[in-house]
Amino acid sequence: MKKIFYFVLFTAFAVSCTTEMTQINLPDPITSASVKVTITPDAATQNVYNVSVSVPEDAIVKIDFGNGTNAEGKTGQTAYPFKGKYYVNIGIATKGGVLYVKDSIIVSTDNYELVKDPVYMLLTGGVDAANGKTWVLDSLSNGHLGVGPIEKYIPEYWSAKPIAKTGKRIYDDEISFILKGAKVILDNKGQSYVNGTAKDAMIARGATLMEREILYPGEKGADWVATYKTTGEGIEYNWTWSIIKEGEKTYIQFPDRQAFFIYYVGATNEKYEILSLTEDELSVRIQLPALAWYMKLIKKGYVR
Repeated sequence: MKKIFYFVLFTAFAVSCTTEMTQINLPDPITSASVKVTITPDAATQNVYNVSVSVPEDAIVKIDFGNGTNAEGKTGQTAYPFKGKYYVNIGIATKGGVLYVKDSIIVSTDNYELVKDPVYMLLTGGVDAANGKTWVLDSLSNGHLGVGPIEKYIPEYWSAKPIAKTGKRIYDDEISFILKGAKVILDNKGQSYVNGTAKDAMIARGATLMEREILYPGEKGADWVATYKTTGEGIEYNWTWSIIKEGEKTYIQFPDRQAFFIYYVGATNEKYEILSLTEDELSVRIQLPALAWYMKLIKKGYVR
């Protein structure tokens, strides 16, 4: 009798829930047909574009302009100093779900007036430097590599002493920034030094791990050297970089699985904060979910 009674109660509950659910008016899923994206060149400045997103209801809209800059909201403006094709990715969230739409912008000419910021000149050597400016790790200085907590700007966990990584295929690596076309060339001589936590991300790039170094004896942390050709015969990477500003901070950003600052620590969409930049010296910081890494570089051939 108890089993029959419980079954009757469960049946009544299920019928009640089904009745209530049929009375809930859920919005229809948002579709690309209901979204209109308008991209127009700015009337005042060449290579500046305005993007407008029209949706039929309240929505959270985020625009990725494809040049390292982003905007939140249904409208946004961005500049493309260098010619090329840029893909604009738009994320739209409504009560009816999330939708992603893509559009593109073709920029036919360069506009160097948009890169008068001294950062561009110091990083690349300027328009007349056809091969750009080449940077290497400042191997003879204390702290040319370092790591610390994300809440501080101090590499208090570890700071490399001069030439501490001799033999790890890191001190012969070079990274060159070219202003025209925003091109970046990472010459790693066919091998890259990889942080232990980043080995899977490096393998996903197509690298082959070669050897391991225990950083701290008695602990589990381990770094690797990987075979990973970035230049040479048959390799033509059209890798790019961009300068983005967030408040008072300035960053160098690389698209996902493109260049990185010599020592690979595993981030995607690499974004390095510029801590200092002069004609001959560059100091950067990259913040990961748990740690912040520091790197000091100098212009190739520079001697203090």
